[in-house]
Amino acid sequence: MRKAELFVVVAALVLASAPLAGCGRDEGGEREAGGKAKAAARVEPDDSALPRASGAPLPAGVTAAMVAEGRKQFGTTCVVCHGPDARGTQLGPSLRDGEWLNVSGDYPEILTLVQAGVPEPEQHPVPMPPRGGGAFSDEQLRAVAAYVFSISREKSTAAPAADTAAAAPAR
Repeated sequence: MRKAELFVVVAALVLASAPLAGCGRDEGGEREAGGKAKAAARVEPDDSALPRASGAPLPAGVTAAMVAEGRKQFGTTCVVCHGPDARGTQLGPSLRDGEWLNVSGDYPEILTLVQAGVPEPEQHPVPMPPRGGGAFSDEQLRAVAAYVFSISREKSTAAPAADTAAAAPAR
């Protein structure tokens, strides 16, 4: 593995484990007598940057509730590689542009891809582990796939008009 690839892998692991750094401690890092962690309020991830469902028709068996749950679950793990807005990072591709490297983008294929992972990605240096590296239940996994399916259907709105004009080649 080259140094740059190793750096990216280490950076991904550090980012992925950062939320766990304070596990078992309250805001001051204190513990109760006997070493037990003080009860702390659960902090939900900030999902304000995550896109909402595109409004595209959902496949049979997929509900709006699944998409909403998938959005929540995506914000806990998938954002590390796919970005807080799901537009991709150096670690993982955009999930909003409607372009797929390993599957056609149908819901069952997305579900299978997330379940199995991508051990040898074509365009990114870090493999996607099975279940996206998350501790998702089967139900949560189906919800994540439903969410990804939904946001990948917003191709026409994936980039604001200003970005499209800026990316056009000079004539």
